[in-house]
Amino acid sequence: MDTQQFIKLLQSSGRVSGPGTGTSDSVPAIIKKKDGGEIPAALSEGEFVIRADVVSALGGGATDPGVQVLDFLQQSVLKMDREKAALLGGVIRDACEMLTAMPKKKETNA
Repeated sequence: MDTQQFIKLLQSSGRVSGPGTGTSDSVPAIIKKKDGGEIPAALSEGEFVIRADVVSALGGGATDPGVQVLDFLQQSVLKMDREKAALLGGVIRDACEMLTAMPKKKETNA
C-alpha cells in the first residue's frame, strides 16, 4: 500500500489495515507537519487513528483534555477482561446513539 492509499484509508475510516500483527508496526505511515515537513511513522494492523477534531471535541474543544479522555479509556480497557471491555464498548455505542439523536442546542450570541 503506498502513502496516498494509506492516507485515503485513514480519511475514510480510521482503521489501519496492512501487513503484520496488532503490535508489529508493519504499516508505513507519514505524519504531515504544519510546516510542510514529514515524519515517518509505523502503525499496526487493526489499530485506529482518530482525527484531531474528534479528539478536540471529546475535550470540549481542546485537544489536551480530549487526549486525557482517550488515554483514560485506553488504560481502563487494558485493565479489563474481554467480557467487561465488550460491555463497555456496548455502553459507549448506546450512549453515542442516544446523544446523537438528541436535538442540538441552539447557539446564542453573547
